[in-house]
Amino acid sequence: MTPADSTANDRFSDAAPARNCTKGRLLVGIEACSSAHHWARELTKFAHDVRLTPPIYVKPYVKRGKSDTIDAEAICEAVIRYNLR
Repeated sequence: MTPADSTANDRFSDAAPARNCTKGRLLVGIEACSSAHHWARELTKFAHDVRLTPPIYVKPYVKRGKSDTIDAEAICEAVIRYNLR
């Protein structure tokens, strides 16, 4: 399914996460927070490799400002470079 095949309502439906999680084994990086353990368990059910990263390890990779895109980029860097603390 490509983004053009789905509608805005379909992308945010309850079935969307399950459909997107069945595309193969992925490395998923999540910044540890109150709900991160729940989502890690849910993603592990689909055989994904989930890595929880404490916010203190993500902070050095934030380059500017605060937005979801910038946070996602910082989490990605922190997960990939997990041995650099």
